[in-house]
Amino acid sequence: MPSFLDIYRKGDYRNLIKSECFLKRYDRIFAEIHTDAPVIVELGVDKGASLRLWRETFPAAMIIGFDAHLPVSGVPPNCTLVQGSQQKRADLERILAHADPIDIVIDDCSHVAAPTRLAFDTLFPHVRPGGFYAIEDWGTGYWPNWPDGALPQNNNHLAGMVGLVKEFIDVVGIPAKNRLRKPPPIYKANWSTMNSPYEYVIFYPGIVCVKKAVEPGEPMHSPLARKEPSTGRRMIDY
Repeated sequence: MPSFLDIYRKGDYRNLIKSECFLKRYDRIFAEIHTDAPVIVELGVDKGASLRLWRETFPAAMIIGFDAHLPVSGVPPNCTLVQGSQQKRADLERILAHADPIDIVIDDCSHVAAPTRLAFDTLFPHVRPGGFYAIEDWGTGYWPNWPDGALPQNNNHLAGMVGLVKEFIDVVGIPAKNRLRKPPPIYKANWSTMNSPYEYVIFYPGIVCVKKAVEPGEPMHSPLARKEPSTGRRMIDY
């Protein structure tokens, strides 16, 4: 897979609101992608610079951008834009008319827990097995001036986005739930992810990424992944 960071450094991405450390992390996370035509959904596209970066990294990808206010220029012609609010399930579901299943979701939208949870609950069931769901800027939960943030008072901080992403740890631990009353000796413990919807969760400062578990016998790539880039006018779904 081409490097996001290398492509960023070679292009004009002055409008991209992502630091180089973010792109380094995405290079590590998405190194497991083995298709050249992933289906990518980005929530929150600002001026469209990140859509251009995804397109230059994956020329054959199907890319859908979602935002309440769509950019009027600077967007690749073979991207689909869906206008809507992250706070409305019906708006989020309109994304699925253009991409289902999905290989990658990148949530760079509200950075507030309630709409971020709604988006995750709406879209994650449609992420293919082996696909990724990344949420950016979860550290807003530590900011006392953020709508749902708060200054940490102890090591069990659960405000806003911080509390949301900590819930992912419990979901990874689902396989152990049936052993709580009579846990096995540690050397006999089976720490498989069987029965968990997540294969793993990666936490970085600024990014948390959930990889969806792959059931035995499941195909590793989305059936919607195309070998040729889409052509024609830029689509806008209002």
